[in-house]
Amino acid sequence: MGAGRSRRLGHSHPRDLEGKTIATELVRITEKYLAGHGVKARVEFSWGATEVKVPQLADAIVEVTETGSSLRANRLRILDTVLESSTVFIMNRKAPKIPRNARRPKASCSCCKARLPPPLASV
Repeated sequence: MGAGRSRRLGHSHPRDLEGKTIATELVRITEKYLAGHGVKARVEFSWGATEVKVPQLADAIVEVTETGSSLRANRLRILDTVLESSTVFIMNRKAPKIPRNARRPKASCSCCKARLPPPLASV
């Protein structure tokens, strides 16, 4: 996740967000991040296309991003990393033995592998 910033707004440090409006789908995570930096800002829930809200509807955004290409396309850059995460597949050991679930784990893993970059596809 990255906190997006518009070049026109001049944010370079989390403290620059004091008193600003931040759009995000991750309201609680954003509030916790800001509190950790001693920043009081208005955090608003954003349902999709968050990156297009700067600067008309928000001063900054917190967005889930893999490559940052959408942020760059909207002339935003990452100010700071709020959280790094990875996807894991978790399943109850008994689930594959239930007939209706027998194909689901394999299908889900195939679907995930199809979306991974080539070096990780064999994982």
